[in-house]
Amino acid sequence: MPRKSSLDVAFPAGQANRLSPPDDLTGPARAMFLDLVSSVRPDFFQPAHRPLLVAYASALVEERVAAGELEADYIVDGKASPWLAIWQARMRAVTTLARALRLSPASQCITAPKEEPLQPLSYYERQALEHQHGDREPN
Repeated sequence: MPRKSSLDVAFPAGQANRLSPPDDLTGPARAMFLDLVSSVRPDFFQPAHRPLLVAYASALVEERVAAGELEADYIVDGKASPWLAIWQARMRAVTTLARALRLSPASQCITAPKEEPLQPLSYYERQALEHQHGDREPN
């Protein structure tokens, strides 16, 4: 039996359905977007969810920065740090967006049937997702 060419290797069917981050999303927010998309089944998010996912990933990163600043110095000149207002606003955004994207545990219990655990993405699947162009529809 002849050996298969590397071009004949089939890629997992689920990979083509995952959303990729837009090209202008960079740094920790891009990594957060990829973590979110890879943590759910491939068809969980649709192309219309991309703007909400971008906002959610950015809000999570900003919330973590504000929380770190608050942890370092909560009281400034006898008053609460200005980072407190930023943290509160980001937490509201995270909560609202999580509900809209059905990422909260309560919404998953209601809308999602019990299913088998999701297999984590391989390094190569994650790299392929990272290098897809976000402005195109998934294949």
